[in-house]
Amino acid sequence: MDRSIERERVWDILGLEQETFTLQEIQEAAQRLGLTLVIKSLTLQELSPSGRATILLLKEPNQIITFLASGLTHALISENGMTRTIGLGDLSKHSTSEGLVSSMSGERQSRARWFANPVEVVDVPPETETVTESVKISNAGEKDLGLLAELPACGCAEIWPLQTRLQPGASVDVRVRIPVDHWLREWNSRLILVTFKCNDPTSPRISLGFQIKLSKKQ
Repeated sequence: MDRSIERERVWDILGLEQETFTLQEIQEAAQRLGLTLVIKSLTLQELSPSGRATILLLKEPNQIITFLASGLTHALISENGMTRTIGLGDLSKHSTSEGLVSSMSGERQSRARWFANPVEVVDVPPETETVTESVKISNAGEKDLGLLAELPACGCAEIWPLQTRLQPGASVDVRVRIPVDHWLREWNSRLILVTFKCNDPTSPRISLGFQIKLSKKQ
């Protein structure tokens, strides 16, 4: 589970002594917090690339992950406290096609939509010192959308803007500056996550991923 559905408070309701939970138990715990989650059968292709928070049940082991966002080929997931990318083909092999999604009623309020893949793969020459990327985030709902960057953002030197409020239909270009540090040079690839808190009930947090890869020297 992920903070997108109030992880700590849901966990308190479920009970820390219990290691595994059914989708129904999580749904009931969320309901006690006023969060409406719907159990439904779905395919990965049905999930919006704008990244509506979704909980998926896996086949083996009987395990739950939080599905943060999907693109054409990859998804951004949170599993065992770690956020990583996975190919949609690999994820579909392990998914039961059953999951929890937030109620559509929230979309009448405010809804964040960002126009990029959940993880932008950026290939840069080895001599690069700094990488600058931007992603457009829009409010596709009917109420104001507030955004607040979560800091610190590991591996990211600058996020702009750190905080903003979007009226319905408005958008903002979020710019991030990522230094090519010794960790990136050692591993040749690194996933940088930038997370925003927002007042969107269908996705209280949105995550933007940047997979920085150093090209091999010719």
